[in-house]
Amino acid sequence: MRLSNRLMAAVAVLSLAAPAAARTTKQYRQFFPGWNVYLRNITDNACHDELLAYQDPEGEYLGPPALLLDCILSEMSEIRKTEMGITAVVLGLLPTMLQQIGPTVSEVGVLASRRPLLAFLLSFAMPSVSTGGAMADPVEGLRRPVVFRMRSLPSARGGWLWVLVSALEYLIALTALGNTLHQISTLALWSISISAMAIQSGAISQTFGPFLWVTLVVPAHLLYFWSFKMQYKKRDGDGERTLERETWLQTIASEFVPCAAGEPMLLTQVHTGLLHFVVEFATDIASLVVFIFGTIVLSSQIFISMADVVPIVGRILASTLVCRLVVLFELHGIREANSDSETKDGVLLSDGPQSGYEQDNKGVLAAQDRAV
Repeated sequence: MRLSNRLMAAVAVLSLAAPAAARTTKQYRQFFPGWNVYLRNITDNACHDELLAYQDPEGEYLGPPALLLDCILSEMSEIRKTEMGITAVVLGLLPTMLQQIGPTVSEVGVLASRRPLLAFLLSFAMPSVSTGGAMADPVEGLRRPVVFRMRSLPSARGGWLWVLVSALEYLIALTALGNTLHQISTLALWSISISAMAIQSGAISQTFGPFLWVTLVVPAHLLYFWSFKMQYKKRDGDGERTLERETWLQTIASEFVPCAAGEPMLLTQVHTGLLHFVVEFATDIASLVVFIFGTIVLSSQIFISMADVVPIVGRILASTLVCRLVVLFELHGIREANSDSETKDGVLLSDGPQSGYEQDNKGVLAAQDRAV
């Protein structure tokens, strides 16, 4: 009984202390280089009392941060406030720019069916989620003709080249991921989020906005991958049977092999039910949530000069661009491997509701399934 009472008392104390502990007290010590000296001069002199009240962890949840913010804004010049408004617009447009140059969830999902670890790293490194695109229908997307053939190059016949290519892909993915996380962390810690101050986040720190924006990208990709696995199944070269599920050893082995050097990935579309419709709808909603949340969070970050915001946007866009190049390279490899398999095995791509590839007496292939 005594233990139960002590436990209830501890829970009560922690619940009361959670908002106070969640209130960030480590901001306003470091700003972006462009305005760091200017803003530190304001906080150390004109707003010194408000800064001390903000740094007191026992203070109110919203009172001291709001008073310190009002004091700094009142001391700033109008031209810098105008510049700060322009930077908010530029940051708010970042999710839109990322959707224009980043891959779609379908492109990442197709890659994840062959190399899940690489796809996960790439999806985290480029905070871009959009639907549609050339791979919205993987069957049609993977049957597109291949113009440049990597497998036929003389240097591609040695296994050492593909080892270097795979290592380079992981290096690019990890570098892009580190760059994106660095930009997001500095954005969260060196600037102030108005949206986070307006919402009482409870036990979550007020610097959560940019971090949550990047994290929400992963569930959107996972939802599409789930939808993809329900709608498409892998088939053998002649399209007559569905291949058995790969073992974990086979999955690990194929993970580190570039798609251009791997086995073909022939797909067939199967009938789906209500669950697939729900997951597909959830994927669209998740993509919309990531876009709206990112726009709101980034457009509410203040105390950033134009000279500081341009490199941030440029570096995040650069990470997204190089990651998309890796995705496109791998998808090209899948199409090329499939094309070689079709040439070798006589498999053609066509549409139809059910399964089977049959060759008549005249050598014409009659397709009755939708496969690639």
